[in-house]
Amino acid sequence: MPYDTAPPALTVLPLTLRMHALDLALPTGMGALWRSAWGRALQAVDRLAFEAFFGAHAQARLVALCPPLSMVRPGTVFEWRLTLFGPAAAHAPAVVASARELARLGVGERRQRALLLDVSDDSGVCWQFDRGWLRDTQPIDSAQWWAQADTAADSAAVEERVTLECQTPVALKDDNDWLLGAPEWSVWVRRLLGRTAQLSQAAQQSNPIGIERACQWLSQAHEVRCIGSQIRLVQLERVSARTGQRMRVPTQLGRFTYAPVSSGYAPLLRWMELIQVGAKTAFGCGVVRARLHDAQATPPAHPSHHPARAADDTPHWRRDPVIPSRIHSSL
Repeated sequence: MPYDTAPPALTVLPLTLRMHALDLALPTGMGALWRSAWGRALQAVDRLAFEAFFGAHAQARLVALCPPLSMVRPGTVFEWRLTLFGPAAAHAPAVVASARELARLGVGERRQRALLLDVSDDSGVCWQFDRGWLRDTQPIDSAQWWAQADTAADSAAVEERVTLECQTPVALKDDNDWLLGAPEWSVWVRRLLGRTAQLSQAAQQSNPIGIERACQWLSQAHEVRCIGSQIRLVQLERVSARTGQRMRVPTQLGRFTYAPVSSGYAPLLRWMELIQVGAKTAFGCGVVRARLHDAQATPPAHPSHHPARAADDTPHWRRDPVIPSRIHSSL
């Protein structure tokens, strides 16, 4: 590549894997277990792809895992997601083959099984159980994605109230210390900017977020305040089967409300939903949903104040009591 030619912008390939549970039954919040099962299956079908995603190098960061966000019960259809960044998208065929092998081998100590029904990228279904590959996968060009997100943000309100709901445990650091309380808005912004830079560097592609935009977000972040929070701490524990190293990471599930939030942050919030945020995203951490509200509306009260509130407004980590307070992995 000529020295005066800039590399392409970071590419993102979210693969949604839809499965039918045969005898599989699992609670929510089991990202580490899904990573272990996927790694075992990937090692069986493609050792080069396994090394790409599980090796001790920077390119191993180029995947994020989102486990099923509700309980998996026998006879139900559920989804989970693997997001591949940059050159990792070339391993999409191996990812699909490993998902089929995972379903055949089973998940967990009891090796409970499922059936892979189809796989979709951002453009729709690309693989089906009874038809195989329908077309090649189509990674998202982040430069085009940001251009479209900016257009949508231009029509938004000037100021809004934003609620961030952690759908899986989130591991955030501030000044090199793990956060155990409500993060300041600036922490979310810094972590997202840092993660985007790390992914771009590992993929050897251009960072789609410009310096001017990043500086503007950072300068405005200290004006935003957390006006409500609900937190549940979750300890992520992992023992590497290869090295025997034990890892303990304090994470948190929760719902955090911030105001006033400029509409200029809207693309960054959607970007967070796409790439995940914080540490251990390959273990299923960092899946966050952002909800934008009218700044003049009254913030939602604590659930105990409104027992008759609609079920859809209750976070899954409060509806579902089986989420473990400790999550283990052995891969």
